[in-house]
Amino acid sequence: KPPHPALVRTHTLAVARTLEDFRDRYALYRTDAQLQAAHRACPWIVSWDDHEVQNDYAGLEGLGPQHAFLAMRAQGYQAFYENMPLRASCLARGIEGLGTPDGVRIHDRYTWGRLLRLHMLDTRQYSSAQPCRPAGGNPPASVSPDRCPEMLDPERSMLGAAQERWLEDGLRQDANAQVRWSVLAQQTMFSRRNYQPAPKESFNSSTWDGYPASRQRVCDAIRASAVRNAVVLGGDIHQNYVSRVLSDFSDPQSAVIASEFCGTSLTSHSKTPRARAQEIADNNPHILLARPDKRGYAVAEVTPERWTTTFRVLDDVARADSGVATLARFVVNDQVPGPQAA
Repeated sequence: KPPHPALVRTHTLAVARTLEDFRDRYALYRTDAQLQAAHRACPWIVSWDDHEVQNDYAGLEGLGPQHAFLAMRAQGYQAFYENMPLRASCLARGIEGLGTPDGVRIHDRYTWGRLLRLHMLDTRQYSSAQPCRPAGGNPPASVSPDRCPEMLDPERSMLGAAQERWLEDGLRQDANAQVRWSVLAQQTMFSRRNYQPAPKESFNSSTWDGYPASRQRVCDAIRASAVRNAVVLGGDIHQNYVSRVLSDFSDPQSAVIASEFCGTSLTSHSKTPRARAQEIADNNPHILLARPDKRGYAVAEVTPERWTTTFRVLDDVARADSGVATLARFVVNDQVPGPQAA
């Protein structure tokens, strides 16, 4: 099977299933001279999503028999620990606990004085399975409450109960310490993204839309804590999105409580046409930007008075000498929740 024409790089390594497979993949990536230079030049805060183990896995659920999947998950976690810059404290149970539940803890907090506190979340390791996912099978591409009432189950969580409490405690600490910017960094898109015009409903089962009760608890925690400014960072979906985070996404008129910046992929293409992304944005008025057609990165400049996010995109991701341009720029002013185009 020939590689997809949109792929920038290809390789012949096997699909990673064993510890050796995962180590080989990291070793390949680290032959990239620019990645090496980036690690030399900058401190990194790293997280994982599904592809560090298996596409679209969630918590204890993946493809095939659960015992085999969990053994593979442990191998992926070990290779991640071996190859990524992590705090020693992430090994809550020591090196011998790598393959056990919570063996590698990546949710943590990072503080820049009283200017900014970053809460790095883990939406994979402790997550409930996607709603209406068959055991050992793939999750549904889309779900809706009428076809999958399971998605509304309040017991389901994206973070797990313990991590939800940890986040709630951290936001209260931010408010008490008068932290200027409270940042929730997590793996996918947080804001509601209804694929259909109201009153019809259709949602991605693997984003927070598949876990609406869990998302509401996070929104309630942001609001109850009375943090000065809340910003949510996300990714995964290979698209640039900017959204106003509402206190209750089931009520479009509810208060804006935070700003979300969801970054695209560096090189991997998106399957969503630009017109379709704009159609989705039009169905969700809290979405201010939806651009799947450009690859790149985002830069955040943070001062006590203002948060500025600049989306930078490449002319041609297949060229090392490609030009880089600004796609859009949004600001969040101190104590004015919600992004504004700059």
